[in-house]
Amino acid sequence: MNHAYQANLHHRIASGETLTEALAKRDCLALRHRILQSVVDVCAKPPDRYGVKEIRWVTTVDVAALQGQVDALAKQIRELDAAIQEAGWQVELEQ
Repeated sequence: MNHAYQANLHHRIASGETLTEALAKRDCLALRHRILQSVVDVCAKPPDRYGVKEIRWVTTVDVAALQGQVDALAKQIRELDAAIQEAGWQVELEQ
């Protein structure tokens, strides 16, 4: 097994998670962040239309609440990434 994989399986970040668990969690949070951000982007964009009588767009999503979730996820990702980087500096790969 690769030494980096072994280090990721055995070393833990401050929260007690292994580096492997933290990396997987970060990837999941990033995916969720991208999905919610794309929903916010689509909902916040004004509709393209030619005339006032053609189509009436009604927003059914609470964009402000979604943006709050996006911001909270971004904060979690930043904090987790910092913990991963800190652990990475402390972990010395076994030869």
